[in-house]
Amino acid sequence: NVINAHYIYTDNLLVMFILLALIAMAALIKEPDKKHYIIAGIFTGMAVATKYNAVLLLAPFLCAHIISCDYDIKKTLSGGKVLLFAVMAVLSFIICNPYSALDWRAFTANITKDIWPEYTGWAHHITHSMFEGMGALLTMLGIGGLVIILCKKFKRNIFLVSFPALFYLHLVFRSQLFSRYTLPMIPFISIGIGFLLFDHIGPRLKFKRHAIALLAISFTLPLMTIVKSLDADVLFARKDIRIEAAEWI
Repeated sequence: NVINAHYIYTDNLLVMFILLALIAMAALIKEPDKKHYIIAGIFTGMAVATKYNAVLLLAPFLCAHIISCDYDIKKTLSGGKVLLFAVMAVLSFIICNPYSALDWRAFTANITKDIWPEYTGWAHHITHSMFEGMGALLTMLGIGGLVIILCKKFKRNIFLVSFPALFYLHLVFRSQLFSRYTLPMIPFISIGIGFLLFDHIGPRLKFKRHAIALLAISFTLPLMTIVKSLDADVLFARKDIRIEAAEWI
């Protein structure tokens, strides 16, 4: 996060729109009003316009819609609100990416021919991108927390876990090796860590000293990545060697 915050990558903006869309979808689970479908559609369209792989937001949206209908087939298939979501998503996508409508042939050629995804393997983005970026322990705790979240209330929590699960499958089969591509995973891993430590383990602690120890551990876990972050900031603060070379010449 710290290193990529120094660059103007679409991945940074993508994380924000993904989270805004998911917040709106979570709201429609509690209160399935049209306004939440509209807001979710707007932010989904903006996310997809930022980077096309955000189309995977359709999975948590469908989960949220089905949950809001209490798994009632008739309510789920009465698609008025779903249509409203789709219309707002398409409109916001075209407004943010008008090229897709103004030059449709070039747009379709770009997304079908000019993008060359590759198989990155199951382990690369975990062992390289996330272990190096968040730390191995934090990554594994986060994944474990998400698994427990899913197992506790599958029918409801599938909404939360569906996006990071599908997004990682996308990284494995249809992506590239750049570590910044895992940025959308980090908020979900963080939620998994928080749940595991303070919702799953915390309530089971019988003594106050154990709770204090858990709190202390939670503060020490990110220390390795804090050191890396400070090292990165020191590196960025130095004069770029390309500038030094130009001045020397």
